[in-house]
Amino acid sequence: MQQDEAAPDMSFEAAWGADGALCVSHTRIPDVLTMEGLAAICPDVQQQPRTACESHAGALILNRSIDLRTVQAAAE
Repeated sequence: MQQDEAAPDMSFEAAWGADGALCVSHTRIPDVLTMEGLAAICPDVQQQPRTACESHAGALILNRSIDLRTVQAAAE
């Protein structure tokens, strides 16, 4: 099993089950797909903060990615 070795600026992105995403904390490329856009095309995917999403029942895989909103806010 791979150990969690998140790079700086990476944060929890989503929990995944056998049929796809169960819940999402942020979208990977918000200029392409916002959280609102995700909700419109995938209404069953819950939008939750990291702490609630990480413990989602049925999650098989949890992934991290760089949250561009956080990086952009820090740069301003």
